Amino acid sequence: MWSREFFGPLARVIDEVPMLPSIGNHEQDGSNYLHYVHLPGKERWYSYRVGPVHVLALDFHYEQETEEQFAFARQDLLASTAPWKVVFLHYPVFNIGGHGTGWGHAAYLPLFHEAKVDLVMAGHSHIYERFRPVATATGPDAWPITHITTGGGGAPLYASYAHPALHAQATTNHFVLIEATPTKLTGKTFTTNNTLLDKFELKKRNGQPGAGYLAATYPEELLKLSLAAARCLTGGLTSVPATNPVARVLFNIPPIKATPVTLEISLAPGSAPHYEIEGGPLRVITPSSTNSAASAWARIRSTGRQKIESTGQNRVLSPPLVFHARIATGNAETFAYGQRCRISDAAVEAAKKFAETTPTK
Repeated sequence: MWSREFFGPLARVIDEVPMLPSIGNHEQDGSNYLHYVHLPGKERWYSYRVGPVHVLALDFHYEQETEEQFAFARQDLLASTAPWKVVFLHYPVFNIGGHGTGWGHAAYLPLFHEAKVDLVMAGHSHIYERFRPVATATGPDAWPITHITTGGGGAPLYASYAHPALHAQATTNHFVLIEATPTKLTGKTFTTNNTLLDKFELKKRNGQPGAGYLAATYPEELLKLSLAAARCLTGGLTSVPATNPVARVLFNIPPIKATPVTLEISLAPGSAPHYEIEGGPLRVITPSSTNSAASAWARIRSTGRQKIESTGQNRVLSPPLVFHARIATGNAETFAYGQRCRISDAAVEAAKKFAETTPTK
């Protein structure tokens, strides 16, 4: 595997181009990774400085404040006086498409704000996403951070989605080139045929971001709400949808926050040509009690444009069935996307129980 996936493709550059990686989920226990790659310090986490940029590499396996990696990260970031601070690791802190991960929110994200980290880069989801600067409006998390998902190194690609928190997104193989001076950090993203996919600049004056950058900030509270709602949107199906009969889809809706949140669930754009929701979008209000959860059912049929199949051990549908939702809470709105839906034994059993307890007319 290492020969085919790593040493072979890099044969022409591996002895000329420095590589300082962060460990990923496919490295398993890391024994081969640590055998082939020799890194500074603890190796699983380390830091270095290149010109005006301080770089911290983290191991996504360690997410808790009580662990050694966090102590190192805190001391390292707060001690750095570099004009720019960049963190990279495998799991995205924020991620809309792909796996939709949200890493390190309890411990690391507050630290990144406190230490005034400028850029967090991650992989894992095989897509490209560049977020608007993300921060809270006031308080200790008000320092804006740009998050980038750059998982376009060569593995099979995932779906990417437009979202109000994103400046750019794409489903394509790519790489990101970054250059920096003490007052400007420039990023360029290229596809593998050297087509410019995205370009961005971060500027500072007296160590502070510019007014335009601050004005583009997306509320961190809404982005966290979007990730929380996304977990509600991966429905389990009772059967493969056809034009007739329809399939039932079960959504498990846990509490998202103290006040109820309204979800208007509909089909993601890529799924809409192949499926339809009987009766239109499904409107759900999340439970307000932390001790309760709710279930919601939708009826899905095929449009007949393409044969619907259940594939693989996970029994996901092909073409993919993906739901998204408009989210409303108070005066604020955002969006969320679920993962690919599959046939679910739990949904089949729940449908049977529902039928047994529903009086016949």
